Amino acid sequence: MRERITIQTPTRTGDGTGGAALTWSALATLWAEVTTKSGAEVAQGERMEARARLTLRLRYRDDVTSVMRIVWRGDVFNIRGLRDPDGARRWLVIEAEGGGA
Repeated sequence: MRERITIQTPTRTGDGTGGAALTWSALATLWAEVTTKSGAEVAQGERMEARARLTLRLRYRDDVTSVMRIVWRGDVFNIRGLRDPDGARRWLVIEAEGGGA
């Protein structure tokens, strides 16, 4: 586990006119093992955007959910899946997508 990641959690705050603004705050900054799985370019409106898929392995935490996101090397990755690979609550494996390829 040589990579530093930050897990961010969303917060919705009212804007005073009936709407809401979404902001992100850091839940934790910790060490993880990061493996890049693939990269691709996808059409986003009228431009191409680089996307990457990651698998992250970190010490088990029960406070991480799929609505959160990961920041790694300045890129933001949405959490797509979470699992405890052996059921022993030693490791948490996160599948994430986003950022740059």
